Amino acid sequence: MIYVVTKENSHNYTAELRRMHELRHKVFVEQMGWEDLRSPDGLERDQFDTSDAVYLLLIEDEKMVGSHRLIPTNKPHLFSDIFPHLCDVRGVVQSPNVYELNRTCVDEALLGPKGSVRARKILMTGLMEFCVVSGMEHFTVLSRVDILDRYTRIGWNLRPLGVPTVIDGVPQVAVSVKTDQTALDVMRAACRIREPLLEYVGGSVGIEDLLPALQDTGVDELPQQAEAA
Repeated sequence: MIYVVTKENSHNYTAELRRMHELRHKVFVEQMGWEDLRSPDGLERDQFDTSDAVYLLLIEDEKMVGSHRLIPTNKPHLFSDIFPHLCDVRGVVQSPNVYELNRTCVDEALLGPKGSVRARKILMTGLMEFCVVSGMEHFTVLSRVDILDRYTRIGWNLRPLGVPTVIDGVPQVAVSVKTDQTALDVMRAACRIREPLLEYVGGSVGIEDLLPALQDTGVDELPQQAEAA
């Protein structure tokens, strides 16, 4: 199950969000060596972990095994504030109906190789399900070129925002991904996932009305559970 966490229901997921930040520190700092993100409390957080962020948490047997972070592109996000040069062909996308995907991770040490592949399939299918159900038009993401080639072969509609750039020794490129029922259907078929994956409870509206509800304030502080973590 993938749990959708927003500013409206985050108070119900204090422990889960802490485990997400722990997993991100484990993956990005301890395993990938992003030392600039190292924190003495073992929690990886940055200036974009605000109340505007939407988290998709993959939890199995009460264990945090993977997560996504989505940030509205009409608010500060990585491409607008840190990496605008990576979008130097078509420019930085800024729209309330387009979110930036980042900080995607799975717990490879816990899951092992086969379990990690399965978790990634679930996370990416759940991501597309969330985008379609919520009415999101696109999401933007910085990704390895070889990974994007796999999704192109599956049938996703990808549009580069810049030219490929070598980062950490690997060619990567900023892209905009069209999110529609066709993309969800081909992803479900490729991953052999037929059942809905998402659960969103505790908000004032359902997922189908979520994006307008999340845009109704200009709140820009860290979520309560991150401060308490």
